[in-house]
Amino acid sequence: MSSDIVTAIDRAVRQDAKGGEPRRSHLGASAIGNRCARQAWYGFRWVYQEQHTGRILRLFNRGHEEEDRFNRWLRMAGVEVQDYAQRLVNRWDFPDTNDPEYMCIDWDAEIPECYEDVSDNAHHIALAKQQGDGPKQWGFVDHDGHFAGSSDGRIRDTEGQLGLPEGWGGVEYKTHGDKSFKQLTAKGVLTSKPVHYVQMQIYMHYMELPWCLYVAVNKNDDTLYCELIHYREEIAMPYIASAWKIIQAKDAPKRLTEDPSWWECKFCAFRESCHYAALPQKNCRACAFAEPAPNGEWRCRKFDGIIPKNFIPKGCDEWIPIG
Repeated sequence: MSSDIVTAIDRAVRQDAKGGEPRRSHLGASAIGNRCARQAWYGFRWVYQEQHTGRILRLFNRGHEEEDRFNRWLRMAGVEVQDYAQRLVNRWDFPDTNDPEYMCIDWDAEIPECYEDVSDNAHHIALAKQQGDGPKQWGFVDHDGHFAGSSDGRIRDTEGQLGLPEGWGGVEYKTHGDKSFKQLTAKGVLTSKPVHYVQMQIYMHYMELPWCLYVAVNKNDDTLYCELIHYREEIAMPYIASAWKIIQAKDAPKRLTEDPSWWECKFCAFRESCHYAALPQKNCRACAFAEPAPNGEWRCRKFDGIIPKNFIPKGCDEWIPIG
């Protein structure tokens, strides 16, 4: 009976994921810090879309849901948290309807009459998103709309009791398994999780923040770890330049290694494409005729025009796989 219930849950999770967010349309800040530029290029060009199990999808979902806990804990500790780039307000007098009426305003703007601030209420934020009125995330867009990222927010130690630098800084939340968490606490973010370190450097660069707080939790026992990371332009800028090269590359960058049994290759979703010449999945971005265009769009050299966004996942009969 138990296995049947688990199977049903995982099936439902996978079915729900099919109707969720589409493939990432941009090269993300979370991908650019990887040691293998070829891996980032494959992801950007939609060479292969991995089909995750229900268990893995639940793990991803847990990471997202932990953000509300982190925000709540930091606020309880006396930290001001702006997890979205806008303030969410809710009208509290409803003359004609019982449905919530939300509005997003700048953080420094005066709250309109008859509205209350619900920016720190996860329930209201979820409802506002369902209605299409949710606040925008902190983030950035660059390189003709093809390089982007969404930060977990910014924070400020208003009471000055927690030892954080003055003014606003960024915040990045991560969940870890026990082994990963122990490596993190022993070696720090830069050594144990360089991808996360680069991700924060890029967010700090675009958000013009001097520091970022890395907050991690051990999923096994709820132990927390925090580390203050300062902005380093000499690290951020080369990766931003690397992102542009990956976006513009017509062919796959050099492999990290020629050995398919290398540990990073063994766990890579693009292993078959990279080392064994498996064909890309058919779509316009994985076609030799496609090239990035301004405003986050894609152009087809074969038909000399911008490809409609709803057609990109399909590809056409003239499709030629990228190499």
